[in-house]
Amino acid sequence: MPSDKTPLEPGGWVLWEDDRDEVVLDIDPHVGFAYLNRGGQMISSVWLFNLGGPQPDPDDMDALPGMPDEFLIPTARPPRVLEDIEVTHEFRRWTIRWGESRAVLMPNATPGYHSDVTSFTPFARPIEELPL
Repeated sequence: MPSDKTPLEPGGWVLWEDDRDEVVLDIDPHVGFAYLNRGGQMISSVWLFNLGGPQPDPDDMDALPGMPDEFLIPTARPPRVLEDIEVTHEFRRWTIRWGESRAVLMPNATPGYHSDVTSFTPFARPIEELPL
């Protein structure tokens, strides 16, 4: 029986939108990122999860480099399918939830906040640092 669920594979999807803003999920073979766009401009981003895609060929000078271990979010498991991701919007916050993990995007907050990050990284900061 065919499934009506969207597999989690490389690509880009709009998870939430209104007449001004959109939350976009961007997946490559290695990671999933979320972006908050306003008027076509990215105003916030956050690393959501790692994926087990093949590492780039070290001899391919055009390939993106692999991610250093200190930037990985080891406890953030990817969702099974796109429909497992939920986005809610309250005032100036967009909360993305999947499984036990959550991330928050806010205008001009890059990186955004992640529940599975314990210290500031270039791609996410601890959700405990989220302003009230």
